Amino acid sequence: MTKQDSLAKTEQITTSGQAKKLSGFSRKEREEITKRLVALAEATSETCSMERIALYLQTLCDLPFAKVCEVLESMLTTARWFPKIPDIREAVLGGPNQDAAEAWEKITRLIPRWRMALENECDTQASGFTCGTATFDLPDDPVLRRALLRMGGARAMACMNPANLNLVKKDFISEYSNLKKEHPELLEITDGNSPKITGVFKTALAEVVERKRMPT
Repeated sequence: MTKQDSLAKTEQITTSGQAKKLSGFSRKEREEITKRLVALAEATSETCSMERIALYLQTLCDLPFAKVCEVLESMLTTARWFPKIPDIREAVLGGPNQDAAEAWEKITRLIPRWRMALENECDTQASGFTCGTATFDLPDDPVLRRALLRMGGARAMACMNPANLNLVKKDFISEYSNLKKEHPELLEITDGNSPKITGVFKTALAEVVERKRMPT
């Protein structure tokens, strides 16, 4: 579908009898949401009829317009398939895993700082290497800290290949959600640093140290 075709479909939908019956969204708002739905359909190679989009508009019209647009724009870059109505509503209103997803976003923003802490740790070693000297900043969220420790800790995340982070995202979200559900009484963890590194993560860190020692 060309851009011209997409615009034509948007105009058809927003001026159709079905759309005119909707309450909650103005015509301009319906146009903006429809544009995003059409773009999502194109991005996911999905067939999206006028009737289907009209149904989406009808079932989403009780939600805040700005938030719906924000969610659809985010899905344009992250969705692997065209979102179902419950997916959009959950993203707008916040589903059971919303807090866990936000906690993961905090971790991904901190990982570059954790990696820098490891590099500084390597620089301060005159000879050899002793694990456990770096300090990692952590969000003030006891559930996040406990879930992070179960995943190997900040040090493990910092050592992980960036390409593999998405592989552990689902596990972290599951750990976080379960902890919050099963242990609402979780107290603040005062020592946020992870346990001493072992196994595969120790090997990965040793490789970092070796690269630091290599002459340039």
